[in-house]
Amino acid sequence: MSCCNVFLYFTLAFAIRIGLVYVATIVDEISTTNRYTDTDYDVFSDAATHVRNGGSPYARSTYRYTPLVAYMVLVNNFIHPLAAKVLFCVLDILMGAVFWRICSS
Repeated sequence: MSCCNVFLYFTLAFAIRIGLVYVATIVDEISTTNRYTDTDYDVFSDAATHVRNGGSPYARSTYRYTPLVAYMVLVNNFIHPLAAKVLFCVLDILMGAVFWRICSS
């Protein structure tokens, strides 16, 4: 498969993910009972706030993940509350590219 087609696939995949982030934002705003965004994202964001304030992500009683996630989600505190979702989309596409490379060699 040509390099241009692969780039097109990954660009399309990224655009779909960004579209879903937008849809999630709308659903989360208008629905009070059914949220699109998982509760764990709120846990990550709150843990990142604890880290930003000099605390531990484990200061939140429900935090059970690697501290790396809390540090990754710090972008929510400095850029925008949705920045970590976009970061996760980018990392997902990068992992797809790595797997594509492994499988195609």
